[in-house]
Amino acid sequence: MDTQRDVLHPASVSKLRLAVVASICGLAATLVVTSPAVAAPAKAGARCAKVGATAVDAQGRTLVCTKTKKAKKPVWVVQSAPAAPAGPPYEWSGSWDRGWQRVRSTQPCPADLSQLFSRLPFDIGDVTSIRRPGYANPQSGYKPHAHVRYAPDDVDGRQVIVAPADGWLYAVGRYREAYTPGNDQVILDFFADCGVMWRFDHLRDGTLAPALASAVAPVEVREDSRTTRVTPVFVRAGDVIATGVGATSCEVGRPLCLPPGGPNFFVDFGVYDPRALNDASRRDPAYLAQSPGESFKGIALCWLDLFPASRSALDRVAEGESDYCRTS
Repeated sequence: MDTQRDVLHPASVSKLRLAVVASICGLAATLVVTSPAVAAPAKAGARCAKVGATAVDAQGRTLVCTKTKKAKKPVWVVQSAPAAPAGPPYEWSGSWDRGWQRVRSTQPCPADLSQLFSRLPFDIGDVTSIRRPGYANPQSGYKPHAHVRYAPDDVDGRQVIVAPADGWLYAVGRYREAYTPGNDQVILDFFADCGVMWRFDHLRDGTLAPALASAVAPVEVREDSRTTRVTPVFVRAGDVIATGVGATSCEVGRPLCLPPGGPNFFVDFGVYDPRALNDASRRDPAYLAQSPGESFKGIALCWLDLFPASRSALDRVAEGESDYCRTS
């Protein structure tokens, strides 16, 4: 075997090492030159290069590069925020043959709506009874919502109501039912972006969370429970809605009164899905015709099903027959 061909001369080794190093350095230089730079998202208040340039931040807001008096160099300034929805995604047409009509695009709802309703809106430990939604009240007509009642002798009169899901307050009603100062009643209507709606009634005026109180303030107090559209206010699941419900006192003989004149703490809560008629409406063609003036009857849900983690506690205090809920 001719081993001379397999042995490199020391000088040749040095030249080879230099070539390898040069090659590696050249490759690294090439990588540095050709690798694209990744720009960090623009942030309000951060420095920017060119006055008048625009960018969009992580919250979807439009930023403009602006020279301000406070900053020596141009900084990003918020020009506009994403527009809130102009109103609810559905509107009531006034007749069951047309029903609720979608008026703006919606994102898909989860197949299991319990994934949307992540917070029970009240402390179940404070509740003495829940009249299941979907029943005919002999005195006041059909009730597609549930009637949630607190102990009449609740000494502190504080009943915290929270948002059950993310959504937009879009309509408000204020009305005088007990005819006593400090007990005006408030209705709040909310829509989730995917099109499911919920309503609270008999929230006590003066106990609303600040952002909601500001939206409610311009709405006049009526003698009836009609609602008025307001500029939408966004809430997240768990946000406090109000800290008082029903009436602290009332005139004997009025609807909110319990002898000898109060208090009477309760709240109405209903969940509605205008994307399709509910099971009760589909089972019986005559069902809707029995209550022609009740616009929520055909889309109301058994919201007790939407809170599986609290279902056993809800069932312990739930009572009455229901067109929407199982009762056994």
